[in-house]
Amino acid sequence: VVKTQSSIFARCLLALLLLGMISSAHAVTIANFKTGVDETNGDALLADDAADVTWSIVSITGGSDGSTPRAATTAAGSLPGGWSGNTIAGTGFITRGTSVVGADTATYVYQTTFILDKTSFADFAFSGSAWADNSVSVILNGNVIGTSANLATLNFSTMNQSYFLNGLNTLQLSVYNNVTDTGVSFSGLITATPVPEPHEWAMMLIVFGFCGWHYRARWQPLVARARSGAGASACLSRTGALPCLFGVRRHASAFCDEPWRILRIRSVSS
Repeated sequence: VVKTQSSIFARCLLALLLLGMISSAHAVTIANFKTGVDETNGDALLADDAADVTWSIVSITGGSDGSTPRAATTAAGSLPGGWSGNTIAGTGFITRGTSVVGADTATYVYQTTFILDKTSFADFAFSGSAWADNSVSVILNGNVIGTSANLATLNFSTMNQSYFLNGLNTLQLSVYNNVTDTGVSFSGLITATPVPEPHEWAMMLIVFGFCGWHYRARWQPLVARARSGAGASACLSRTGALPCLFGVRRHASAFCDEPWRILRIRSVSS
C-alpha cells in the first residue's frame, strides 16, 4: 500500500504559515504629525500664542511675518468664526508669527522634516486631514498629495513609494490666505511594514527546500514503480509522469481525492 502524502504536505503548509506569521508584521507607525501641540508633553495643546517649534515658516509669497508659527487657541478670547468646528481632532491651529487676525493676502508655507529608513521598512503610506483658512495643500518632498477647497476639510492619502525618500524628508503645508484671518489645523500619519530580517528569509528558504526535497524523494519510487509495471494503481497526471500531489488510491476507477484537480487514475501493469 502506498501511503498518502497529505499529512506531510499539511505539515509543510503549517510550517510556512507559521514562518509567514512570524516574519511578516503589521504596519507600524513611523511618523506622526500634528499642529499646535507640545510633542514633549504627550501632544497636549499649546497655550495661545506659544511657539510651535515643530514647524517653521519657510516661505511667504505676497506678505510678510515671522518665521516661527504660533499656536492659535483662543485669539483674543475666541477663534475666528468657523474655526472651532473645523479643528482636526487632537490638534490645534498654527498661524503666522504675530497674530491670527489681520493677515495679508499671501501664501504661507509651513514646514517640518523627518527621517525615514527605507532599508528596514517598506510599503509606506501617508494619510491624514487638514483644514485651513482659506485653503491648504499638503506637499511631501515636493509632491502635492492633496489641496483643499476654500474653507473645506482635506482628507488625503498616498502609497506612492516614490514620494518617500530614504533619509531626510520634507513635509510642507502651503496655506493660501485671502485677507484677514489665517491658520491651519493638520494631522498626518506615516505607516510602513518592517522588512524581514535575513535570518527570517533563511528560515523560509529552508522550509521550502525541505518540502521540495521530501516530495521529490517520495515521488521517485512511485514513478519508478509505475514505469516498471509492478501492477500498482497510481494516481497520475494527464502526462502520466507524476503521481497525485496529495495521495494515491488503490482502485484504477477512482479519482484523486481533490475534485478541483483534473487528474485521472490509470492502472500500470506489465
